[in-house]
Amino acid sequence: MAQVSQRSSVIWDHSHLIGDTRLIFHHCDKYISSSLANHSTPHVHPTQSPSHLPRGTLSDFLSQEISFLTKAFDEDAYVALYDVEQAIQQGIDDWVARTTDIQQACEQLRILSDAYLSGAEKIYTNPEHHSIMFLTLVELWVALDQLLLKQDHRRTLHAPIVSIDALERLLLHKTSDLHRLSRAYQYLSARHSQASKVRPDDDLLPTGWSFERYLNGGGNHSSHVLVDGPYEDSNLQIYVDETTHTTNDVLSMQSGCHTDLTLPEFIAFGCLRSGSSLQWINILRELRCRNLNFRRPEVYLLFAQAATHVGPLTSTGELVWHQELQDPSFCHALVNELESLFVDVGVGSSDGAAMGIISLLTRLLVSNSCEDVSEKAIRLLRHVREKTFDWMHELLYDAIDSPADEKRNKPLRDMAAICRSTFDVNPTAVRKLLHSPQDIEVAVSCAIIIHTVMFIESPDTCSYGRLLLERDRRLGFALEQALRDAIQNDVSDTGIDLAIRKIWPGYRPGPHRWKSLRFPNSRWLVCETAETKDRYSQRVSVDLLRGSVVVDGMPMGGRLSSTIKEDSTYRRVFGKVGARCSFC
Repeated sequence: MAQVSQRSSVIWDHSHLIGDTRLIFHHCDKYISSSLANHSTPHVHPTQSPSHLPRGTLSDFLSQEISFLTKAFDEDAYVALYDVEQAIQQGIDDWVARTTDIQQACEQLRILSDAYLSGAEKIYTNPEHHSIMFLTLVELWVALDQLLLKQDHRRTLHAPIVSIDALERLLLHKTSDLHRLSRAYQYLSARHSQASKVRPDDDLLPTGWSFERYLNGGGNHSSHVLVDGPYEDSNLQIYVDETTHTTNDVLSMQSGCHTDLTLPEFIAFGCLRSGSSLQWINILRELRCRNLNFRRPEVYLLFAQAATHVGPLTSTGELVWHQELQDPSFCHALVNELESLFVDVGVGSSDGAAMGIISLLTRLLVSNSCEDVSEKAIRLLRHVREKTFDWMHELLYDAIDSPADEKRNKPLRDMAAICRSTFDVNPTAVRKLLHSPQDIEVAVSCAIIIHTVMFIESPDTCSYGRLLLERDRRLGFALEQALRDAIQNDVSDTGIDLAIRKIWPGYRPGPHRWKSLRFPNSRWLVCETAETKDRYSQRVSVDLLRGSVVVDGMPMGGRLSSTIKEDSTYRRVFGKVGARCSFC
Protein backbone atom coordinates (compact mmCIF):
# COMPACT_ATOMS: atom_id res chain seq x y z
CA MET A 1 0.00 0.00 0.00
CA ALA A 2 2.85 2.37 0.85
CA GLN A 3 4.43 1.83 -2.56
CA VAL A 4 1.09 2.46 -4.32
CA SER A 5 0.62 5.61 -2.28
CA GLN A 6 4.08 6.86 -3.18
CA ARG A 7 3.54 6.23 -6.87
CA SER A 8 0.17 8.00 -6.86
CA SER A 9 1.51 11.01 -4.99
CA VAL A 10 3.81 12.01 -7.88
CA ILE A 11 1.82 14.14 -10.33
CA TRP A 12 3.89 15.91 -12.99
CA ASP A 13 2.61 17.91 -15.90
CA HIS A 14 4.98 17.00 -18.75
CA SER A 15 3.74 19.92 -20.86
CA HIS A 16 5.87 22.34 -18.76
CA LEU A 17 9.17 20.42 -19.20
CA ILE A 18 11.14 23.28 -20.80
CA GLY A 19 9.96 25.90 -18.34
CA ASP A 20 10.52 23.69 -15.32
CA THR A 21 14.14 22.90 -16.27
CA ARG A 22 15.28 26.26 -17.59
CA LEU A 23 17.96 27.96 -15.47
CA ILE A 24 18.38 31.72 -15.70
CA PHE A 25 21.64 33.46 -14.64
CA HIS A 26 21.04 37.15 -15.17
CA HIS A 27 24.37 38.38 -13.75
CA CYS A 28 26.80 35.51 -14.39
CA ASP A 29 27.71 36.00 -18.02
CA LYS A 30 30.93 37.91 -17.33
CA TYR A 31 32.09 35.33 -14.75
CA ILE A 32 31.44 32.38 -17.06
CA SER A 33 33.11 34.08 -20.02
CA SER A 34 36.15 34.96 -17.93
CA SER A 35 36.43 31.41 -16.62
CA LEU A 36 36.20 29.91 -20.08
CA ALA A 37 38.90 32.31 -21.29
CA ASN A 38 41.10 31.55 -18.26
CA HIS A 39 41.09 35.23 -17.24
CA SER A 40 39.94 34.64 -13.70
CA THR A 41 41.51 36.06 -10.57
CA PRO A 42 45.28 35.32 -10.58
CA HIS A 43 46.14 32.07 -8.82
CA VAL A 44 47.72 32.53 -5.41
CA HIS A 45 50.23 29.80 -4.58
CA PRO A 46 49.54 28.19 -1.21
CA THR A 47 52.31 29.06 1.18
CA GLN A 48 54.73 26.25 1.96
CA SER A 49 57.11 27.25 4.71
CA PRO A 50 59.21 24.33 5.91
CA SER A 51 60.95 25.06 9.16
CA HIS A 52 63.84 22.68 9.67
CA LEU A 53 66.45 22.87 12.38
CA PRO A 54 69.95 23.84 11.27
CA ARG A 55 72.10 20.76 10.68
CA GLY A 56 74.06 20.12 13.84
CA THR A 57 77.77 20.74 14.35
CA LEU A 58 80.02 19.07 16.91
CA SER A 59 79.70 22.05 19.22
CA ASP A 60 75.90 21.77 19.00
CA PHE A 61 75.92 18.08 19.85
CA LEU A 62 78.48 18.42 22.65
CA SER A 63 76.56 21.20 24.38
CA GLN A 64 75.59 20.39 27.96
CA GLU A 65 72.21 21.81 27.06
CA ILE A 66 70.59 18.71 25.55
CA SER A 67 67.78 20.71 23.97
CA PHE A 68 69.38 20.94 20.51
CA LEU A 69 70.09 17.22 20.39
CA THR A 70 66.58 16.39 21.58
CA LYS A 71 64.97 18.65 18.97
CA ALA A 72 67.17 17.21 16.22
CA PHE A 73 66.15 13.65 17.09
CA ASP A 74 62.50 14.64 17.33
CA GLU A 75 62.53 16.28 13.88
CA ASP A 76 64.35 13.50 12.02
CA ALA A 77 66.26 10.87 13.95
CA TYR A 78 68.02 9.49 10.85
CA VAL A 79 69.37 12.91 9.88
CA ALA A 80 70.41 13.62 13.47
CA LEU A 81 72.31 10.33 13.75
CA TYR A 82 74.06 10.92 10.44
CA ASP A 83 75.05 14.45 11.47
CA VAL A 84 76.40 13.24 14.82
CA GLU A 85 78.50 10.59 13.04
CA GLN A 86 79.88 13.08 10.53
CA ALA A 87 80.61 15.67 13.21
CA ILE A 88 82.52 13.14 15.33
CA GLN A 89 84.44 11.86 12.32
CA GLN A 90 85.50 15.33 11.23
CA GLY A 91 86.08 17.16 14.49
CA ILE A 92 86.47 15.03 17.61
CA ASP A 93 90.29 14.92 17.51
CA ASP A 94 90.62 18.71 17.37
CA TRP A 95 88.03 19.11 20.11
CA VAL A 96 89.98 16.79 22.43
CA ALA A 97 93.22 18.63 21.68
CA ARG A 98 91.65 22.01 22.58
CA THR A 99 89.86 20.84 25.74
CA THR A 100 91.16 22.02 29.10
CA ASP A 101 88.20 21.43 31.44
CA ILE A 102 88.30 17.62 31.65
CA GLN A 103 85.34 17.20 34.00
CA GLN A 104 83.03 19.32 31.85
CA ALA A 105 84.22 17.61 28.66
CA CYS A 106 83.53 14.16 30.12
CA GLU A 107 79.99 15.21 30.99
CA GLN A 108 79.51 16.51 27.44
CA LEU A 109 80.68 13.18 26.02
CA ARG A 110 78.38 11.29 28.38
CA ILE A 111 75.31 13.27 27.28
CA LEU A 112 76.13 12.82 23.60
CA SER A 113 76.98 9.13 23.82
CA ASP A 114 73.82 8.33 25.80
CA ALA A 115 71.58 10.19 23.34
CA TYR A 116 73.32 8.76 20.28
CA LEU A 117 73.19 5.17 21.53
CA SER A 118 69.55 5.47 22.57
CA GLY A 119 68.54 6.87 19.17
CA ALA A 120 70.63 4.51 17.06
CA GLU A 121 69.49 1.35 18.86
CA LYS A 122 65.88 2.26 18.10
CA ILE A 123 66.13 2.74 14.35
CA TYR A 124 69.30 1.08 13.02
CA THR A 125 68.31 -2.37 11.82
CA ASN A 126 70.98 -3.66 9.43
CA PRO A 127 74.52 -4.79 10.30
CA GLU A 128 76.16 -2.05 8.24
CA HIS A 129 74.44 0.64 10.30
CA HIS A 130 75.20 -1.26 13.49
CA SER A 131 78.85 -1.24 12.44
CA ILE A 132 78.85 2.53 11.94
CA MET A 133 77.14 2.93 15.33
CA PHE A 134 79.78 0.80 17.05
CA LEU A 135 82.63 2.65 15.33
CA THR A 136 81.14 6.01 16.36
CA LEU A 137 80.84 4.92 19.98
CA VAL A 138 84.43 3.66 19.90
CA GLU A 139 85.53 7.09 18.70
CA LEU A 140 83.68 8.67 21.62
CA TRP A 141 85.37 6.21 24.00
CA VAL A 142 88.77 7.05 22.51
CA ALA A 143 88.04 10.75 23.05
CA LEU A 144 87.11 10.03 26.67
CA ASP A 145 90.22 7.91 27.17
CA GLN A 146 92.46 10.66 25.80
CA LEU A 147 90.88 13.22 28.10
CA LEU A 148 91.29 11.02 31.18
CA LEU A 149 94.91 10.29 30.24
CA LYS A 150 95.51 14.05 30.36
CA GLN A 151 94.26 13.93 33.92
CA ASP A 152 96.02 10.76 35.08
CA HIS A 153 98.61 9.00 32.96
CA ARG A 154 98.47 5.91 35.21
CA ARG A 155 95.29 4.99 33.31
CA THR A 156 97.53 3.40 30.66
CA LEU A 157 98.08 0.49 33.04
CA HIS A 158 94.49 -0.63 32.64
CA ALA A 159 93.19 -2.42 29.54
CA PRO A 160 90.51 -0.72 27.44
CA ILE A 161 86.97 -2.05 27.61
CA VAL A 162 86.88 -2.34 23.81
CA SER A 163 88.37 -5.48 22.32
CA ILE A 164 90.24 -5.52 19.03
CA ASP A 165 88.15 -8.50 17.92
CA ALA A 166 85.00 -6.38 18.05
CA LEU A 167 86.42 -3.97 15.49
CA GLU A 168 87.34 -6.86 13.18
CA ARG A 169 83.68 -7.92 12.93
CA LEU A 170 82.49 -4.62 11.45
CA LEU A 171 80.99 -4.30 7.96
CA LEU A 172 82.35 -1.14 6.28
CA HIS A 173 82.93 -0.16 2.67
CA LYS A 174 83.48 3.61 2.50
CA THR A 175 87.13 4.73 2.47
CA SER A 176 86.32 7.43 5.02
CA ASP A 177 84.88 4.85 7.44
CA LEU A 178 87.87 2.56 6.89
CA HIS A 179 90.21 5.43 7.77
CA ARG A 180 88.23 5.95 10.98
CA LEU A 181 88.51 2.25 11.71
CA SER A 182 92.26 2.28 11.10
CA ARG A 183 92.84 5.14 13.54
CA ALA A 184 90.69 3.52 16.23
CA TYR A 185 92.29 0.09 15.66
CA GLN A 186 95.83 1.42 16.00
CA TYR A 187 94.94 3.44 19.09
CA LEU A 188 93.33 0.48 20.82
CA SER A 189 96.16 -1.84 19.82
CA ALA A 190 98.66 0.53 21.41
CA ARG A 191 96.53 0.88 24.56
CA HIS A 192 96.17 -2.89 24.93
CA SER A 193 99.92 -3.39 24.50
CA GLN A 194 100.66 -0.74 27.16
CA ALA A 195 98.20 -2.13 29.70
CA SER A 196 99.25 -4.45 32.47
CA LYS A 197 96.15 -6.55 31.84
CA VAL A 198 95.33 -6.47 35.51
CA ARG A 199 91.77 -5.50 34.82
CA PRO A 200 89.77 -3.58 32.21
CA ASP A 201 89.15 0.06 32.97
CA ASP A 202 85.36 -0.09 33.06
CA ASP A 203 85.45 0.81 36.75
CA LEU A 204 87.54 3.87 35.93
CA LEU A 205 84.88 5.43 33.72
CA PRO A 206 82.89 8.36 35.10
CA THR A 207 79.60 7.09 36.43
CA GLY A 208 76.48 6.90 34.30
CA TRP A 209 78.00 5.84 30.98
CA SER A 210 75.38 3.68 29.24
CA PHE A 211 77.59 2.84 26.26
CA GLU A 212 79.94 0.91 28.58
CA ARG A 213 77.50 -2.02 28.40
CA TYR A 214 77.32 -1.83 24.62
CA LEU A 215 81.06 -1.64 24.02
CA ASN A 216 81.81 -4.31 26.63
CA GLY A 217 79.54 -6.69 24.78
CA GLY A 218 81.21 -5.99 21.45
CA GLY A 219 78.09 -4.35 19.99
CA ASN A 220 75.20 -6.07 18.25
CA HIS A 221 76.47 -5.82 14.69
CA SER A 222 76.28 -9.16 12.96
CA SER A 223 75.96 -10.72 9.54
CA HIS A 224 73.49 -10.10 6.79
CA VAL A 225 70.56 -12.47 7.29
CA LEU A 226 69.39 -14.66 4.43
CA VAL A 227 65.75 -14.27 3.46
CA ASP A 228 63.40 -17.21 3.90
CA GLY A 229 63.82 -19.65 1.03
CA PRO A 230 66.03 -22.43 -0.31
CA TYR A 231 69.32 -20.88 0.84
CA GLU A 232 68.18 -20.43 4.41
CA ASP A 233 66.52 -23.86 4.37
CA SER A 234 69.83 -25.35 3.22
CA ASN A 235 71.52 -23.97 6.36
CA LEU A 236 73.79 -21.74 4.27
CA GLN A 237 73.61 -18.87 6.78
CA ILE A 238 76.67 -20.23 8.59
CA TYR A 239 78.70 -19.76 5.40
CA VAL A 240 77.67 -16.11 5.25
CA ASP A 241 78.66 -15.51 8.87
CA GLU A 242 82.11 -17.07 9.04
CA THR A 243 85.34 -17.64 7.11
CA THR A 244 86.73 -20.52 9.16
CA HIS A 245 85.00 -23.38 7.32
CA THR A 246 86.81 -25.46 4.72
CA THR A 247 85.75 -26.78 1.34
CA ASN A 248 85.43 -30.23 2.89
CA ASP A 249 83.04 -28.83 5.48
CA VAL A 250 80.81 -27.55 2.68
CA LEU A 251 81.00 -30.81 0.74
CA SER A 252 80.02 -32.78 3.82
CA MET A 253 76.79 -30.75 4.04
CA GLN A 254 75.59 -31.46 0.50
CA SER A 255 72.81 -33.72 1.74
CA GLY A 256 71.08 -30.63 3.15
CA CYS A 257 70.91 -28.92 -0.24
CA HIS A 258 67.40 -27.71 -1.01
CA THR A 259 65.78 -29.14 -4.13
CA ASP A 260 65.51 -25.64 -5.63
CA LEU A 261 69.32 -25.33 -5.60
CA THR A 262 71.80 -27.23 -7.74
CA LEU A 263 74.73 -28.89 -6.01
CA PRO A 264 77.29 -26.70 -7.86
CA GLU A 265 75.42 -23.64 -6.64
CA PHE A 266 75.27 -24.96 -3.08
CA ILE A 267 79.02 -25.64 -3.10
CA ALA A 268 79.90 -22.30 -4.72
CA PHE A 269 77.80 -20.40 -2.16
CA GLY A 270 79.31 -22.26 0.77
CA CYS A 271 82.90 -21.92 -0.44
CA LEU A 272 82.94 -18.23 -1.33
CA ARG A 273 84.05 -17.26 2.21
CA SER A 274 86.04 -20.42 2.85
CA GLY A 275 89.36 -19.02 4.03
CA SER A 276 89.51 -15.37 5.05
CA SER A 277 92.44 -14.52 2.78
CA LEU A 278 90.92 -16.34 -0.19
CA GLN A 279 87.63 -14.45 -0.35
CA TRP A 280 88.55 -12.06 -3.18
CA ILE A 281 90.12 -14.88 -5.18
CA ASN A 282 86.89 -16.83 -4.72
CA ILE A 283 84.81 -13.80 -5.75
CA LEU A 284 86.84 -13.43 -8.95
CA ARG A 285 86.44 -17.13 -9.69
CA GLU A 286 82.68 -17.12 -9.20
CA LEU A 287 82.23 -14.03 -11.37
CA ARG A 288 83.81 -16.04 -14.17
CA CYS A 289 82.40 -19.51 -13.49
CA ARG A 290 78.80 -18.32 -12.95
CA ASN A 291 77.86 -21.23 -10.69
CA LEU A 292 75.90 -18.82 -8.52
CA ASN A 293 72.49 -17.45 -9.42
CA PHE A 294 73.21 -13.72 -9.43
CA ARG A 295 69.51 -12.93 -9.65
CA ARG A 296 68.97 -14.07 -6.06
CA PRO A 297 69.00 -11.56 -3.17
CA GLU A 298 70.78 -14.18 -1.03
CA VAL A 299 73.76 -14.12 -3.40
CA TYR A 300 73.83 -10.33 -3.18
CA LEU A 301 73.94 -10.55 0.63
CA LEU A 302 76.76 -13.10 0.47
CA PHE A 303 78.86 -10.82 -1.74
CA ALA A 304 78.03 -7.82 0.46
CA GLN A 305 79.22 -9.71 3.55
CA ALA A 306 82.46 -10.84 1.93
CA ALA A 307 83.27 -7.45 0.41
CA THR A 308 82.61 -5.34 3.53
CA HIS A 309 83.59 -7.58 6.48
CA VAL A 310 86.80 -5.80 7.49
CA GLY A 311 88.64 -8.53 9.39
CA PRO A 312 92.02 -7.91 11.07
CA LEU A 313 94.30 -4.96 10.29
CA THR A 314 98.07 -4.77 10.10
CA SER A 315 100.10 -2.57 12.43
CA THR A 316 99.98 0.13 9.74
CA GLY A 317 96.21 -0.06 9.44
CA GLU A 318 95.88 -2.08 6.21
CA LEU A 319 93.08 -4.63 5.79
CA VAL A 320 94.58 -8.10 5.79
CA TRP A 321 91.58 -9.76 4.13
CA HIS A 322 91.35 -7.18 1.35
CA GLN A 323 94.95 -6.73 0.24
CA GLU A 324 94.09 -7.92 -3.28
CA LEU A 325 92.35 -4.59 -3.82
CA GLN A 326 95.78 -2.92 -3.62
CA ASP A 327 97.10 -5.10 -6.46
CA PRO A 328 96.53 -3.38 -9.86
CA SER A 329 96.66 -6.65 -11.82
CA PHE A 330 93.99 -8.23 -9.61
CA CYS A 331 91.82 -5.11 -9.80
CA HIS A 332 92.07 -5.09 -13.59
CA ALA A 333 90.99 -8.73 -13.67
CA LEU A 334 88.12 -7.99 -11.28
CA VAL A 335 86.75 -5.04 -13.24
CA ASN A 336 87.04 -7.05 -16.48
CA GLU A 337 84.93 -9.86 -15.01
CA LEU A 338 82.40 -7.35 -13.73
CA GLU A 339 82.17 -5.81 -17.21
CA SER A 340 81.59 -9.28 -18.68
CA LEU A 341 78.85 -10.03 -16.16
CA PHE A 342 77.24 -6.66 -16.92
CA VAL A 343 77.09 -7.45 -20.63
CA ASP A 344 75.48 -10.85 -19.99
CA VAL A 345 72.98 -9.52 -17.44
CA GLY A 346 72.11 -6.46 -19.52
CA VAL A 347 70.79 -8.43 -22.50
CA GLY A 348 68.11 -10.12 -20.43
CA SER A 349 65.11 -8.94 -18.47
CA SER A 350 65.49 -6.60 -15.51
CA ASP A 351 67.78 -8.12 -12.90
CA GLY A 352 68.26 -5.88 -9.90
CA ALA A 353 70.25 -8.20 -7.63
CA ALA A 354 72.91 -8.94 -10.25
CA MET A 355 73.28 -5.24 -11.10
CA GLY A 356 73.45 -4.55 -7.38
CA ILE A 357 76.40 -6.92 -7.03
CA ILE A 358 78.16 -5.26 -9.97
CA SER A 359 77.51 -1.80 -8.51
CA LEU A 360 78.70 -2.79 -5.03
CA LEU A 361 81.98 -4.37 -6.14
CA THR A 362 82.70 -1.69 -8.74
CA ARG A 363 82.21 1.13 -6.22
CA LEU A 364 85.03 -0.35 -4.15
CA LEU A 365 87.37 0.22 -7.11
CA VAL A 366 86.46 3.85 -7.84
CA SER A 367 88.99 5.18 -5.32
CA ASN A 368 91.67 2.68 -6.34
CA SER A 369 95.21 4.01 -6.34
CA CYS A 370 95.61 2.79 -9.92
CA GLU A 371 94.13 5.56 -12.08
CA ASP A 372 93.31 3.20 -14.94
CA VAL A 373 91.33 0.92 -12.62
CA SER A 374 89.48 3.91 -11.18
CA GLU A 375 88.53 5.24 -14.62
CA LYS A 376 87.30 1.82 -15.78
CA ALA A 377 85.24 1.50 -12.61
CA ILE A 378 83.62 4.90 -13.17
CA ARG A 379 82.74 3.99 -16.77
CA LEU A 380 81.22 0.70 -15.65
CA LEU A 381 79.15 2.43 -12.96
CA ARG A 382 77.75 4.75 -15.62
CA HIS A 383 76.78 1.76 -17.76
CA VAL A 384 75.08 0.13 -14.77
CA ARG A 385 73.25 3.39 -14.09
CA GLU A 386 71.97 3.70 -17.67
CA LYS A 387 70.71 0.12 -17.78
CA THR A 388 69.04 0.15 -14.36
CA PHE A 389 67.49 3.55 -15.10
CA ASP A 390 65.87 2.09 -18.24
CA TRP A 391 64.65 -0.92 -16.27
CA MET A 392 63.32 1.36 -13.55
CA HIS A 393 61.11 3.15 -16.04
CA GLU A 394 59.78 -0.12 -17.43
CA LEU A 395 58.82 -1.09 -13.89
CA LEU A 396 57.35 2.37 -13.30
CA TYR A 397 54.91 1.95 -16.18
CA ASP A 398 53.74 -1.35 -14.65
CA ALA A 399 53.35 0.31 -11.23
CA ILE A 400 51.25 3.12 -12.71
CA ASP A 401 48.78 0.51 -13.94
CA SER A 402 48.54 -1.08 -10.47
CA PRO A 403 49.62 1.53 -7.91
CA ALA A 404 48.53 -0.52 -4.89
CA ASP A 405 50.26 -3.75 -6.00
CA GLU A 406 53.25 -4.25 -3.70
CA LYS A 407 54.55 -7.06 -5.91
CA ARG A 408 55.14 -4.41 -8.56
CA ASN A 409 56.11 -1.55 -6.28
CA LYS A 410 58.92 -3.31 -4.40
CA PRO A 411 60.91 -4.29 -7.52
CA LEU A 412 60.53 -0.69 -8.71
CA ARG A 413 61.76 0.68 -5.40
CA ASP A 414 64.69 -1.77 -5.28
CA MET A 415 65.70 -0.99 -8.87
CA ALA A 416 65.64 2.75 -8.13
CA ALA A 417 67.84 2.18 -5.07
CA ILE A 418 70.31 0.07 -7.07
CA CYS A 419 70.37 2.68 -9.83
CA ARG A 420 71.08 5.49 -7.38
CA SER A 421 73.69 3.38 -5.58
CA THR A 422 76.04 4.17 -8.48
CA PHE A 423 76.55 7.55 -6.78
CA ASP A 424 77.47 5.91 -3.45
CA VAL A 425 81.21 6.51 -3.61
CA ASN A 426 83.66 8.49 -1.53
CA PRO A 427 83.13 12.27 -1.43
CA THR A 428 86.22 12.94 -3.52
CA ALA A 429 84.81 10.82 -6.35
CA VAL A 430 81.15 11.90 -6.20
CA ARG A 431 81.57 14.86 -8.53
CA LYS A 432 83.07 12.60 -11.20
CA LEU A 433 79.74 10.75 -11.24
CA LEU A 434 77.37 13.65 -10.56
CA HIS A 435 77.75 16.70 -12.76
CA SER A 436 75.79 16.41 -16.04
CA PRO A 437 72.05 17.05 -16.56
CA GLN A 438 71.63 13.32 -17.12
CA ASP A 439 73.31 12.57 -13.78
CA ILE A 440 70.97 15.02 -12.06
CA GLU A 441 67.93 13.48 -13.75
CA VAL A 442 68.86 10.02 -12.48
CA ALA A 443 69.69 11.12 -8.93
CA VAL A 444 66.48 13.13 -8.50
CA SER A 445 64.18 10.66 -10.32
CA CYS A 446 65.36 7.72 -8.23
CA ALA A 447 64.99 9.69 -5.00
CA ILE A 448 61.42 10.68 -5.87
CA ILE A 449 60.39 7.16 -6.83
CA ILE A 450 61.94 5.60 -3.73
CA HIS A 451 60.23 8.15 -1.49
CA THR A 452 56.87 7.63 -3.21
CA VAL A 453 56.97 3.83 -3.11
CA MET A 454 58.17 3.79 0.50
CA PHE A 455 55.06 5.68 1.51
CA ILE A 456 52.50 3.63 -0.39
CA GLU A 457 53.54 0.23 0.85
CA SER A 458 54.02 -1.55 4.14
CA PRO A 459 57.51 -1.59 5.73
CA ASP A 460 59.89 -4.11 4.20
CA THR A 461 60.79 -7.00 6.49
CA CYS A 462 63.19 -8.57 3.96
CA SER A 463 66.81 -7.97 4.95
CA TYR A 464 67.77 -7.42 1.28
CA GLY A 465 65.13 -4.77 0.57
CA ARG A 466 65.67 -3.10 3.93
CA LEU A 467 69.42 -2.93 3.32
CA LEU A 468 68.92 -1.23 -0.05
CA LEU A 469 66.53 1.32 1.43
CA GLU A 470 68.65 2.16 4.45
CA ARG A 471 71.77 2.52 2.34
CA ASP A 472 69.87 4.82 0.01
CA ARG A 473 68.57 6.96 2.87
CA ARG A 474 72.13 7.49 4.07
CA LEU A 475 73.25 8.18 0.50
CA GLY A 476 70.62 10.92 0.23
CA PHE A 477 72.15 12.70 3.21
CA ALA A 478 75.65 12.42 1.75
CA LEU A 479 74.60 13.61 -1.73
CA GLU A 480 72.58 16.67 -0.73
CA GLN A 481 75.29 19.32 -1.14
CA ALA A 482 76.83 17.81 -4.29
CA LEU A 483 73.38 17.40 -5.88
CA ARG A 484 72.35 20.97 -5.08
CA ASP A 485 75.65 22.28 -6.51
CA ALA A 486 75.17 20.24 -9.69
CA ILE A 487 71.63 21.57 -10.15
CA GLN A 488 72.74 25.16 -9.63
CA ASN A 489 75.57 24.67 -12.14
CA ASP A 490 73.09 23.32 -14.72
CA VAL A 491 72.07 26.77 -15.97
CA SER A 492 69.24 25.40 -18.12
CA ASP A 493 67.76 23.30 -15.26
CA THR A 494 67.54 20.44 -17.77
CA GLY A 495 68.35 17.69 -15.28
CA ILE A 496 65.84 18.48 -12.56
CA ASP A 497 63.14 19.40 -15.13
CA LEU A 498 63.55 15.99 -16.78
CA ALA A 499 63.27 14.29 -13.39
CA ILE A 500 60.02 16.07 -12.53
CA ARG A 501 58.56 15.38 -15.96
CA LYS A 502 59.27 11.66 -15.52
CA ILE A 503 56.75 11.45 -12.70
CA TRP A 504 54.53 14.33 -13.84
CA PRO A 505 54.17 14.30 -17.65
CA GLY A 506 52.12 17.51 -17.57
CA TYR A 507 54.90 19.49 -15.91
CA ARG A 508 56.02 22.55 -17.87
CA PRO A 509 58.88 24.65 -16.43
CA GLY A 510 58.22 28.34 -15.93
CA PRO A 511 60.40 31.28 -16.93
CA HIS A 512 62.47 31.31 -13.74
CA ARG A 513 65.11 28.90 -12.47
CA TRP A 514 64.84 26.54 -9.54
CA LYS A 515 65.99 28.23 -6.34
CA SER A 516 67.01 26.96 -2.92
CA LEU A 517 65.11 28.12 0.11
CA ARG A 518 67.13 30.02 2.65
CA PHE A 519 69.20 28.26 5.28
CA PRO A 520 68.35 26.10 7.19
CA ASN A 521 65.74 24.97 4.64
CA SER A 522 68.13 24.89 1.68
CA ARG A 523 67.39 21.19 1.17
CA TRP A 524 64.25 22.40 -0.65
CA LEU A 525 64.38 23.63 -4.25
CA VAL A 526 61.35 25.51 -5.60
CA CYS A 527 60.10 26.79 -8.94
CA GLU A 528 56.84 27.82 -10.60
CA THR A 529 55.43 26.03 -13.61
CA ALA A 530 54.53 27.81 -16.83
CA GLU A 531 51.06 29.33 -17.07
CA THR A 532 49.01 28.40 -20.14
CA LYS A 533 45.50 29.16 -21.29
CA ASP A 534 44.40 25.80 -19.86
CA ARG A 535 46.34 25.78 -16.60
CA TYR A 536 47.48 28.33 -14.06
CA SER A 537 51.03 28.38 -12.73
CA GLN A 538 51.78 26.05 -9.82
CA ARG A 539 54.53 26.11 -7.22
CA VAL A 540 56.68 22.95 -7.14
CA SER A 541 59.03 22.09 -4.28
CA VAL A 542 61.52 19.22 -4.15
CA ASP A 543 63.25 18.00 -0.99
CA LEU A 544 66.74 16.90 -2.07
CA LEU A 545 67.30 15.12 1.23
CA ARG A 546 64.25 12.87 1.10
CA GLY A 547 62.97 12.96 -2.49
CA SER A 548 59.51 14.30 -1.66
CA VAL A 549 57.72 16.55 -4.17
CA VAL A 550 55.11 19.12 -3.14
CA VAL A 551 52.83 20.93 -5.63
CA ASP A 552 50.99 23.99 -4.34
CA GLY A 553 51.46 22.77 -0.80
CA MET A 554 50.16 19.24 -1.47
CA PRO A 555 52.47 16.18 -1.47
CA MET A 556 52.67 14.41 -4.81
CA GLY A 557 52.05 10.68 -4.34
CA GLY A 558 52.65 8.75 -1.17
CA ARG A 559 50.58 8.20 1.93
CA LEU A 560 48.23 10.69 3.47
CA SER A 561 49.63 12.82 6.27
CA SER A 562 49.65 11.48 9.82
CA THR A 563 47.19 14.24 10.80
CA ILE A 564 44.59 12.81 8.40
CA LYS A 565 45.31 9.17 9.26
CA GLU A 566 44.92 9.82 12.97
CA ASP A 567 41.54 11.50 12.50
CA SER A 568 38.70 9.52 14.12
CA THR A 569 36.60 9.48 10.92
CA TYR A 570 39.52 8.20 8.84
CA ARG A 571 40.29 5.47 11.37
CA ARG A 572 36.63 4.44 11.51
CA VAL A 573 36.33 4.18 7.71
CA PHE A 574 39.72 2.72 6.76
CA GLY A 575 40.90 1.11 9.97
CA LYS A 576 44.38 -0.39 9.53
CA VAL A 577 44.13 -0.71 5.77
CA GLY A 578 45.05 2.85 4.86
CA ALA A 579 44.11 4.77 1.75
CA ARG A 580 46.77 4.70 -0.95
CA CYS A 581 47.70 7.34 -3.47
CA SER A 582 48.81 6.39 -6.96
CA PHE A 583 51.76 7.75 -8.90
CA CYS A 584 51.04 11.11 -10.43
